[in-house]
Amino acid sequence: MPAGRYRGHRTRFIETPQMHESPLSGPSEPVSLCELTAAAYDAYSAAFLNQVDGEPCSLRLAGRGSGEVDRQIWARIDGELVAMRSAGITSVRILDAGSGPGLWLIQTVQRARQLGFTMIEGEGFDISPEMIVQAHRLAIDLIDDHIALRFHVADIASARRSLLNGSFDVTLCLYNVLNHLPADLHEGVARELSRITKRAVIATVRTIKGPPTIYVQPIDRARAFQQDNLAGRMDVVMADGRHLSMASHLFSSDELRRLFAPYVSIAELSGLDIFRQRFAPHPNWGAATTSSGKPDTTLDVLERRYASDPAFVDQAVHLLLVGLPHARIPAR
Repeated sequence: MPAGRYRGHRTRFIETPQMHESPLSGPSEPVSLCELTAAAYDAYSAAFLNQVDGEPCSLRLAGRGSGEVDRQIWARIDGELVAMRSAGITSVRILDAGSGPGLWLIQTVQRARQLGFTMIEGEGFDISPEMIVQAHRLAIDLIDDHIALRFHVADIASARRSLLNGSFDVTLCLYNVLNHLPADLHEGVARELSRITKRAVIATVRTIKGPPTIYVQPIDRARAFQQDNLAGRMDVVMADGRHLSMASHLFSSDELRRLFAPYVSIAELSGLDIFRQRFAPHPNWGAATTSSGKPDTTLDVLERRYASDPAFVDQAVHLLLVGLPHARIPAR
């Protein structure tokens, strides 16, 4: 499976040896929870081209679901790009740590070009080889001499150690990436993401009191599931008969704040989708009304009012953190 760099018509492919190793090449080793997590995402990688975190994705398939969480995240990413261009900056480097199939990074570099950046570098990595296969398929059609884009297989727990301080202007770490890390790695990863970032870290996580998730598919595709936050593990029996195990740690807003506060100025820590998933009418349930197809502005008002309220924020589907690095942190 090649890991490639895309710049205009020139594509350089680099072999990723670990993806070609035979399972019969040596004695069997115990499978780690991180490897099981990667395997779970491998199994359902194609689904992530039209969904994020088990919910419809609005980035490429507008109109499939509300996509409100996606729009909120995108507003923060776009805001950083616009601010940079307004300051006269013409080059930008973006990292997507845990990129999945690359939808966010591809859209971000395309938006940067649209805004007038003339030197755009994007790097994305994921622990799931099949996710990187999907990212390469999407990126192959991105032809622009002003954009250099690279996707590769890597584990966030180790990948960032080889990067220099301030290597990227914007670092994305979205949806479940931090949820799938063992708790003893959280502090180190938060520190390193902050160290390698010049302008903004944008991260989201699943919450301790939010609605349940099985991460890789909508929850109605599970026959049974169990989340153990003390053990940092989720086990799922899928309706198609597959048994999945994943590293899974759910965050409180206080915990997320404590992780990043030593390394960044926290510009925002808010809940995304506190009310909408719980109270928005289901399109296939209830009598049709003249207003059933219109956005529910009442829910929008509630979301804005309580997004940062300590009494509600941990019940959101996701927490959003925007961190502005305030000091250069030496690499360990």
